[in-house]
Amino acid sequence: MLQTVLTRVAGHWRKLADGGNPEAYARKALVNQTISWRRRRRPELAGAGLPELTELAEPGQPHDEATVRRLALRHALAELTPKQRAVIVLRFYEDRTEQETAELMGVAVGTVKSQTNYALAKLRALTPQEAYR
Repeated sequence: MLQTVLTRVAGHWRKLADGGNPEAYARKALVNQTISWRRRRRPELAGAGLPELTELAEPGQPHDEATVRRLALRHALAELTPKQRAVIVLRFYEDRTEQETAELMGVAVGTVKSQTNYALAKLRALTPQEAYR
C-alpha cells in the first residue's frame, strides 16, 4: 500500500513541491488508500488471523499480561469502522491535534471529535478492563 501511495505522490511531486504540503498529501493519500483497501477486503478479513484470547497458552500456563492486553486492544480496534480507526491512530498513535487530523482526513474538526468519542466509547465497551481516556 505504501509503495502505491508513494508512486502517486511522486506523480504529483512538482505541484506539491511548488506550493503544496507533500507530507500532508502523502499522509492523507495513505489514509484514503487504507480505507479503500479495507472496504474492498472487509468481508474476507473479518477476524482473520486474530487468535482468541483463550487460545493464547496451554491450560494452566500463565499469560503474559502485556500480550493479553495488546491482543484485547487489537480485537477491539478491528471492531471499529475504518474512519474511527484512522482517527484513533492519528490522534493517539501519531499524537496529532484535532485540526491536523481533520486536515489529513479531509473532514471537519467536529467530525474528528465525534468519531474519537464514538471510537473511545466502543473501545471502553469492548475492553472494560482498560482505561481509555
